[in-house]
Amino acid sequence: MQPPEEAAPHGRSGARGSGEGEESEDEETRWRRRLREEYSGGEEAVSDSYVDVYGGLPFVGESDDEWADRIWREMQARRNTAVTEGAAAFIADLRADAARRAAAAAEHSRRILEEEQAKDDAWRRRTLAAIEAVPATPTLDVTLARASYDERWLQLDEEAATAAADLMPLHYSDIPWPLEPPTMRGQVRGSGGVPERPPLPPSVESLRDFFLLGAAGASDVKRRLRIELLRWHPDKFGARFGSRLAAGGMAQRDAVLSRVHQLAQVLMQVLGRGASGTNTRVY
Repeated sequence: MQPPEEAAPHGRSGARGSGEGEESEDEETRWRRRLREEYSGGEEAVSDSYVDVYGGLPFVGESDDEWADRIWREMQARRNTAVTEGAAAFIADLRADAARRAAAAAEHSRRILEEEQAKDDAWRRRTLAAIEAVPATPTLDVTLARASYDERWLQLDEEAATAAADLMPLHYSDIPWPLEPPTMRGQVRGSGGVPERPPLPPSVESLRDFFLLGAAGASDVKRRLRIELLRWHPDKFGARFGSRLAAGGMAQRDAVLSRVHQLAQVLMQVLGRGASGTNTRVY
């Protein structure tokens, strides 16, 4: 705020007429009061004395305009300082709030990480417990399994030759499946149920090695593969044992025929590769 252009210099009083002096003094008093109020911003007590103003009395040789300019500069400097301090305090508050938010976010992330790690540890413990609870699958003795396979097929062929064969129910567990643990002749018939899940098909190599175990020469290989082809051909198997499978129940019948088709598909790959893994035709 610029001081009024007609402000009287300091010490000017009573030199003029009483009316003019009173009017000039009133204007000067009002100017001083406005200057002090503007400068103090309501923070300092207003006084009629120059001493209350930060700039104090004019310096020796300082004109009223110079004194007013100096007061104005000091007022502006004070305002700028207040603004700077306020901005610094505001920025400090923002930084403190950001730090609090970052700390809260870090704590939240830490809790989530701990929860996920706890879930992962629990899952690992359950998985290990489930693995330990499952009994280990014994290693298959292929030689004994092959001997049992041939023995059970001989038994099944003997039953098929009897007159009452068609009246005897045939169950899933009665079929001499390849690559299964050995069983003895005279085992209780129909003692096993249908598997809850179809077994996985054997690999071409494992089925080939099982069927050709102990084969002597190419002619023996062809003879053995021809026998297995006749055994596991779906149409021939159904024609030979269909009525007995139906007597054992539709669930038994469907499970048996499904696995027969599965074995027949793998067997066709064995027939295509032969004993050495190359293409071989079986006549």
